[in-house]
Amino acid sequence: MYWRFTSILELADLPPIEQKRLWTEAGRDRSRPSDLLMLAFVLFMVGSVSALLLFLTMEWTGAWVRWPLWFMILVSTGKIVDTVIIHHYRRAVRRLRGG
Repeated sequence: MYWRFTSILELADLPPIEQKRLWTEAGRDRSRPSDLLMLAFVLFMVGSVSALLLFLTMEWTGAWVRWPLWFMILVSTGKIVDTVIIHHYRRAVRRLRGG
């Protein structure tokens, strides 16, 4: 799990200013738009499935079940987004560092 730049191996040995600069440059990298397209597809699928689940459970569950379920789906989707973005950025940072 990546909470700070120092947790990312490619940035761990750099000073904080250099970490931020490389991270910003990696965010501007457009070498792999397929990753971002896959991310959009995953988000669409997770949103569709969660909406369907919430709709199907509407009759036999109360709000005390639906809202926590929706929250868990939202958090899981955020984790998927984090994983894909970090994976994309790590590749870009490696290339920017010349490795």
